[in-house]
Amino acid sequence: MRNSWLYHFLALFVVCCWGLSFVSTKVLYGYGMGPWAVVAMRAVLAYGLLILIAPKDLFAGSVRNEIVVALVGIASVPLSYGLQNQALVTGQASTTAVLVCMGPAISGILALFALRTLKMHWMTFLGIVACATGSALVYFDAVIMHECATKGFWLGIIAACAFAFYSLVVRALGDLNPLLVLRKATGYGVIFSLPFFFNEGPTEAVLMQDPVVIGNFLFLALVVTAIGHSLWQYAEQGVGATAARAYVFLWPVVAIVAGIWMLDEVWSYIGIMGAAMILCGVFCAQTGLARVAREMAKRF
Repeated sequence: MRNSWLYHFLALFVVCCWGLSFVSTKVLYGYGMGPWAVVAMRAVLAYGLLILIAPKDLFAGSVRNEIVVALVGIASVPLSYGLQNQALVTGQASTTAVLVCMGPAISGILALFALRTLKMHWMTFLGIVACATGSALVYFDAVIMHECATKGFWLGIIAACAFAFYSLVVRALGDLNPLLVLRKATGYGVIFSLPFFFNEGPTEAVLMQDPVVIGNFLFLALVVTAIGHSLWQYAEQGVGATAARAYVFLWPVVAIVAGIWMLDEVWSYIGIMGAAMILCGVFCAQTGLARVAREMAKRF
């Protein structure tokens, strides 16, 4: 019983950190950091810690696995994190988090296109419809009622698609050590993020002397990325896959509460209804996605 509570506490801790990561990124923007500077430096610091705690294998076991790991790195760092950070430039942290959390529902659509012969579960279809309706309400709240930039909303949607692609590709590496995959994928992500980082323009070195900047970078790189993903693998084994999926739905809620409390972000009742519909839609979509996930892992 004592170990069970420990697993649940770890899962809750990790999802809270994931939700706070959106707020932390917005805080760094306030101190003058650019979005790609945050992505690249976060990935570099995380990779440094993963070198110490992850398996030291240089090769993923086969050429096929190495290519897939590289795709995971591209999908996670420059695509998912990069698009998230671009969305956060003009969008609210809480709104972006809610949009990104639609990734699992979008992954169901992508998987059905990839598998072709597999039929969509009716609960998955219902979840996708709920997510689409909820995103329309969130758009009305953010863009029309609170005059946020349209660009931030659409970049959040694209970031959700990137996360969906990442979640599908990583399933093809189910036989590898998760920490090994995370380390190598983060390394590839650093490499493919550098062109965007250099194209963004120089970041003033004096910013890295500010305790707030240093603290937020350490939180994003070490706590959220390296330690967070490591603890999540441990907690997921303890609480089980079903309970772990339930915890995942909490991080957008944490982002909303933290955004309102720490960044003075504003939500109307329409936006809250839209966020609730998105979360309910993702929850409904999970019913049919378990079968899709097993089929994806089996075929690829």
